[in-house]
Amino acid sequence: MDGTVESFAAHGDTLYIAGSFQHVGGQVRNGLAAIDLTNGNVTNWDPNATNGGSAATMINVVVSSDGATVYFCGTFDKVGATSRDRLAAVSSAGVLQDLSATFNDQVLAVRPLNGVIYVIGTFNTVNGTARHGFAGLDTTSNSAGVLNSFDPGIAAFGSANYRASTFSADGSKLYVAMGNSGISDFTDTDGNAATRRGFVSLRVSDGRATSLDLNPMDSGFGAGIFCVSVSGSTLYVGDSFDSLQGTPLQRLAAFNNEVLDPTFSNEPGTGPDGAVRSISTDETAVYIAGGFSNIGTTSVKGLAAMDPATGLPVSTWNPQLSVALGGTDTVVFVHEGKVFVGGNGLDGGADLLGQHISYYGALTAIPKKEVTPPVTVAAAPAIKITGKAKVTVRKSKLTVKGTATGDVTSVTYKVGSKSGTASGTTSWQFPAKLKKGKNTISVTAKGPGGSSSAKITATLK
Repeated sequence: MDGTVESFAAHGDTLYIAGSFQHVGGQVRNGLAAIDLTNGNVTNWDPNATNGGSAATMINVVVSSDGATVYFCGTFDKVGATSRDRLAAVSSAGVLQDLSATFNDQVLAVRPLNGVIYVIGTFNTVNGTARHGFAGLDTTSNSAGVLNSFDPGIAAFGSANYRASTFSADGSKLYVAMGNSGISDFTDTDGNAATRRGFVSLRVSDGRATSLDLNPMDSGFGAGIFCVSVSGSTLYVGDSFDSLQGTPLQRLAAFNNEVLDPTFSNEPGTGPDGAVRSISTDETAVYIAGGFSNIGTTSVKGLAAMDPATGLPVSTWNPQLSVALGGTDTVVFVHEGKVFVGGNGLDGGADLLGQHISYYGALTAIPKKEVTPPVTVAAAPAIKITGKAKVTVRKSKLTVKGTATGDVTSVTYKVGSKSGTASGTTSWQFPAKLKKGKNTISVTAKGPGGSSSAKITATLK
């Protein structure tokens, strides 16, 4: 492979890659290729996109949930012999689809959902109609590429660093990592102006900004969000920020139902020491790639698996790359038990395509730390003598009764110089033989946790 990978997508045993390459596995492939994961070979799938007769550069590739259609965007003006402007769709069998639109600048991301393809980029017009950075296009065969009502309506949007977007679990919102630290003006769901820095959550029905505002900062200055991923109800975000929503955080954070998750620990000193450039999740772990060499006190270079329950690195999964992956072309992608990573200078792992793609076995479970249960020290039993603490009697024989609670093994007594063991434990009694005058009677309950005593005074007239 003679270039870098910008994006991965997969369905079943097929891995799709997009980037700035012209050859993959000895085959000519202009920025797009498909790899058979059963044998690692490049397949015959080849859209052959070009730009002005030269090889195209691709930025993003995604595949439909049924695997039938592959969407991609980048710098190209033809797919095969057919004109296409920066955006196209090709079937998994290699047939060019009807989707077609024109843009006056870059398309940086595509996201299909329910018959609509959402596009994001640095453009200001789509099909000659004003759309600043965001647009929704119909993908049905009769009107493929026609603009729909999705329009955030901002005055301008531009971010050469933009890379990532994803839908909420219920498909109602599009989460967008805008990459830069600049502020963009959106319209919220009530029709009011809403400023957002680095990240925006857009309602897919119309493009209005929802209330989720991350406000990333770094050393008191505005920062960006470079990567996003969703797993169930949890949204993960990463970049080089040191706080979100006014809360100190170190380059990686989790939001559960759009509320900052305090159990996902990445406060200063515990998170990655370099920018997080890409995030990919499965049901077991959160995989991150970026320009870090340590996460907290753990040496983890360039690629790590994070425990979604704690936000801490999983020590048993640590590829320890020789270089940190801080470049904007860094990408990590987990699919069916394999973790793929793309970027410059890769080594280690299973080499898929030269020094630009490696892969590793994904975690099937996160090992649980062995916890030594605390030693429980039993409490001493408590003892109580029934009746008054001082009694006066006229007979020399007195039956003393009482109770004991807790773990009791025996109850002993002492009357003057005479001692013995009471009958019973939790409910006990014994006969005491008194002498003329004052008699001190003591009772002791014994158990694994110790002993406790009680006394009475009996005066024989």
